[in-house]
Amino acid sequence: MSKRKKKANPQFPSRIGKTKGDRVARIHYALLIGFLALFVLHALFFQENIIGHDVRYTIYVFFGPTLLGCLALAIYQWKTIRDVFQEVKTVKDYAFAIFLLPLLGLVIAYLTFGNVAEITWTYLNKREADQNMPQVFHCSVDDFTTGKRKSIRYTFEHEYEYFHVTYETIKPYLNTNPRDCEMVITAQKGLWNYYVVKEWYLKKK
Repeated sequence: MSKRKKKANPQFPSRIGKTKGDRVARIHYALLIGFLALFVLHALFFQENIIGHDVRYTIYVFFGPTLLGCLALAIYQWKTIRDVFQEVKTVKDYAFAIFLLPLLGLVIAYLTFGNVAEITWTYLNKREADQNMPQVFHCSVDDFTTGKRKSIRYTFEHEYEYFHVTYETIKPYLNTNPRDCEMVITAQKGLWNYYVVKEWYLKKK
């Protein structure tokens, strides 16, 4: 009696590939959730109230890291991007892919590279500010906004700034000409032309 040969399962290698792909996808998802949580925590608890303007921040902290993240993501996911465009059947789907993929890549790049750069800059800016003595600035008020997000708009070093406030903060001044008021701000010099605000109050001139 001859033994029957056990047939090889042709789906076994594909199952391995599928399992590996699922594992990689879970890792990507966990990393994305982690970076998103880091972004929220930084915005809620660690972001300093700063004033000032400097183009170096825009270049080196925002655009530079975010664009670098887009490039790194495009290289890392090049095969996936190529496969998506190869499977596109209609002009509508092609246009949708051209719009959606860069937008998604930009968001992911900012949450990873851009967010890490922002957190690093916040720490270095705070450390620099802690080494400098507080300075007091008297700033002219330009306007009070009483819409959904109430704020005080004022001028600091020839640039417009604003603080979000409660209605109770600006209520006593709503019948006053904003030009007759001023912001008194105590701040410490940080990196470049930025200052970390320690305290402020609004008063009439």
